[in-house]
Amino acid sequence: MTSTPQFVLTALLAVLVTGLDVQELTSSDFYSTLAKYDLAMVQFTSPVCSYCKTIAQGYAFAAEILKNDDPPILLAKIDCSTESNICMEFDAVLYPEFKIFRSGELAGKFELEDDSTDAIMDFMRSKAGPSSKPLLTKDDVELYMMQNEIVVLGFFDAERSNLLKQFKQLADDLRDDYRFAHSIDSNLNAQFSYSEDVVIVRPAKMDNKFEESTVKYDGAASLSDMKIWLKDNVHGLAGQYTHSNMGQFNDPLVVVYYNVDYAKNEKGTNYWRDQVLSVAKNFVGKDVYFAIASAYEFENELYEFGLWDTWESDPVVAIRDASYKKFVMTGDFSTNALEKFTNDFLAGNVEPYLKSEPIPSSQDKDVKVVVAKNFDDIVNDATKDVMIEFYAPWARECKTFAPKYDEIAARLTSYGDIVIAKMDATVNDVPHRYTIRRFPTLFFSPKGFKDSPLRYVGSLEVNDVIDFINENASR
Repeated sequence: MTSTPQFVLTALLAVLVTGLDVQELTSSDFYSTLAKYDLAMVQFTSPVCSYCKTIAQGYAFAAEILKNDDPPILLAKIDCSTESNICMEFDAVLYPEFKIFRSGELAGKFELEDDSTDAIMDFMRSKAGPSSKPLLTKDDVELYMMQNEIVVLGFFDAERSNLLKQFKQLADDLRDDYRFAHSIDSNLNAQFSYSEDVVIVRPAKMDNKFEESTVKYDGAASLSDMKIWLKDNVHGLAGQYTHSNMGQFNDPLVVVYYNVDYAKNEKGTNYWRDQVLSVAKNFVGKDVYFAIASAYEFENELYEFGLWDTWESDPVVAIRDASYKKFVMTGDFSTNALEKFTNDFLAGNVEPYLKSEPIPSSQDKDVKVVVAKNFDDIVNDATKDVMIEFYAPWARECKTFAPKYDEIAARLTSYGDIVIAKMDATVNDVPHRYTIRRFPTLFFSPKGFKDSPLRYVGSLEVNDVIDFINENASR
């Protein structure tokens, strides 16, 4: 066995301990620094985040290696305890959070499932380089056509093709969502019967008798038209809905949840999907869309729909429309039931589902109690500025903050146009404008700006919260 030289170990240890190659950003250099790099990852962190300390070594080692790539890739971090404005701007409230930037522009985020150096480097390198990979041989094309993921391929007869120009722009804009590759060899293209074509290729696991596995673009060389075509066709009649591709589906979306597992049970997964497809084909062009999803991956979503406690093995079904209203199919799953439920939804005959505690019979405390059923009446009251706390009864931080919040409400009780309110977010539906990632979370909903509530990211000390309210109050 060959041993690692001591000087290498010493140098490596220095990198791991100091993390000098992880650039620390501040509000004064955040944008100017990121603008210098084609690709960068920023870790939004906090000194009180224990997991941030755990991953620091792997992140630092990845930074040391990636800075020497060509072009160099930057790994940086920003301390949200001192740079709260930047963190608020990018909605970073649960630490650590990793976001990807391209030439200073936000391009996506990195879901850290593996905090190893290799995982971070592999992810960042997969995002580097050209957005569309050149296809030079028949083997190249066949390899892409056999990928276990959706790919978008372009076949062009000349480098100066206008369709190629639009395709490359499409790849630049959507490279973080899909894989792109292209050929400019007319002889190679002819072997696959393509010429000046853009093609969606769906993975073999999604093959079915209800639709083709490839879809060819037949529109003009227009970027906007190609984007619409891609979103309308990329997942077919009923694609797999996941946390990473949620934004790729149109609304309203009928989602059928069950034990979706293509890795371990492709046959069983497609047994139920085929039934969904047999219904979905009847709604093409009717402004409703279908998907399948893992009930386990979307346990929280099923809980929101009131379905988690009732789901066993057969599929359960729910719809979320463009206005974030929720609709739930009741009864046992069958193709007839799914088709009827969808038709009833389109006809406006399905009542939205709302998870809510009963409206309190009285509101005699300084802190007003909000539930889903009275949220609009209290928080969206156009005549009031409202500070609302979303809490969980079991959360230690919420218990610690409760007497302080009572004091805040008591000190502001003379301000008739300011309401201090709270809502148990574990048993009530929270409107989509309010993103809750930890408890407690506070928002300020000012008069005249009910569509744009302000997240509070400061300390939970009484005076700090009151200062925030006074700074943003409409008076």
